[in-house]
Amino acid sequence: MGLRYLTVLGAPAFTPASLSGLFGWCDASNSGSITKDGSNKVSQINDLSGANKHFSQATGGEQPTWLSADQNGKDTLQFNGSNLANAYGSTISTFTFWAALKPTTQATFDALVSSPTATTGGITLENGPGTLLNCWIENVGAVAAGSSGTYPNNTAQTVFLTYTSGDLQIFVNNSQTGTSSTASRFLNTPITIGDDDRGAFGSFRGKFFEWGFNTVVISSGERASLQSYLGAKWGF
Repeated sequence: MGLRYLTVLGAPAFTPASLSGLFGWCDASNSGSITKDGSNKVSQINDLSGANKHFSQATGGEQPTWLSADQNGKDTLQFNGSNLANAYGSTISTFTFWAALKPTTQATFDALVSSPTATTGGITLENGPGTLLNCWIENVGAVAAGSSGTYPNNTAQTVFLTYTSGDLQIFVNNSQTGTSSTASRFLNTPITIGDDDRGAFGSFRGKFFEWGFNTVVISSGERASLQSYLGAKWGF
C-alpha cells in the first residue's frame, strides 16, 4: 500500500485555500456551511474561500438533497433536476473550475456547471454522448469533447475545466480528456451548479462532494495537489 498524500513535517497540510486565485470553494462535508430544512433540502451552501460567493436555491422543488455520511464517511449533495446558483458580479476571462463528484446516470447535454448561456461566449460543462465531458459555447457549439468512457457513471472522480487566452482544457482525475482553441469565458451572473441558467440543457444527476473556482489557471503542480487532496478525502 503506497502513500497517496504526504504532509511534510512542520508544513501546513494542503487544502483548496492553498490554491492561487481561489474565489469560491464549497464543501458538502462542512456541516456549518449548509442551510437545509427538516427534509434535508439544501437552500444554501456557503463559500469557504472568504470571498462570500455563496450558492443558493430558494425554490424547494429545485433544491439538492443533503446525504449524511454518504461518501467515505462524509456528507454529500444529491442533484436530480436540482441546482444551486451564485450571483457573481464580474466577468471572468481566465479561470479554473474543479469538482469532486459522482455522476449516477447521464444523458447527453446534462449540465454540471454553466455561466449565462444566452450571451455569446457563455460556457457550459456538460455530459457528452458515451460517458464523456465536453463544453458548449453559446453561438459556437460543442468544443473540447473528450474520448468515450473517460467520464464513467457511478464513479467518484474529479473534473477540471480551465480557460485562458483561447485555450480551453478538460481534465478527469487530472488526465486531460479534451482541449480546444476557442474564444470563451465565464460571464458575470449567475454561475450555476447542477444545471444551466436558462433550461437549455438537462440537469446533472448524481452527487457533488466539493467544488471551487479560481480566477487563474492553476498550475499543474497545484492541480496534482488538489487531485491528491480530493482523492484522499473522498476515498477514490
